Amino acid sequence: MRCRLRMLRNQLQAGEIDPQEYRLLRRGVALAYSLEQPVRRSARRKVQTEKDAGRLEQPEACSSCGTPGPVEAHHGDYSKPLEVEWLCSACHDRADRELAGRVKAEARR
Repeated sequence: MRCRLRMLRNQLQAGEIDPQEYRLLRRGVALAYSLEQPVRRSARRKVQTEKDAGRLEQPEACSSCGTPGPVEAHHGDYSKPLEVEWLCSACHDRADRELAGRVKAEARR
């Protein structure tokens, strides 16, 4: 999904598509992703619902490196939607790459 969104953003910046077309295409990419990944979509929605209700608190700093600032919810296992680790974007990218590497290694066995 990130590659498709990056490609769209680059096309917008190069003037190949106009802002309205960009918004529509971006929405389509997001919809396609959510339809391909219903378990992830459900887990993300549950986290957002709990945050909005005040039952899940988002900390002010990354739980991995301690950097203050905006943090994101990282799911190590989407079947446990409320078990999240709050990470900065750099740590979140690293954790996702590590998780993807483990999944690929397990698939090869």
